Amino acid sequence: MPEVAGKGANVIFDTDKIDSDSASWSLNYTASTVEVTDFDDGGRRTHIKTVDGWTGQASGTWEIGNTALDPTNVTGTLATLTLEMVDGADYFSGSALITELSVSAPIDGVVSASFSFRGSGVLAQTLA
Repeated sequence: MPEVAGKGANVIFDTDKIDSDSASWSLNYTASTVEVTDFDDGGRRTHIKTVDGWTGQASGTWEIGNTALDPTNVTGTLATLTLEMVDGADYFSGSALITELSVSAPIDGVVSASFSFRGSGVLAQTLA
């Protein structure tokens, strides 16, 4: 199977592209476990899976008029988050909350924004 170049990636929160020019994103899918070791385990720790969850981050340049990063979205508004690997073809999507928003405006660079999100419920993967 061919590799996928990141240059076609997008981040969409609700229906707004957060940054269509220069975004990067990362996704972390985790499974929580608990220890259930007992005397019959022969001195070896035993764990079982409990719940799954997902979090991540995204960043890019700030675009004038982009409403997706309005600070009111940070207050816990649950909306559909779509993380595209290839524009509209391969992507992950699910309901998420933006949990942190950071904006940086250096005197010698461009204004950039980064945010963290936490998934709520199922994370779906769609492949073209």
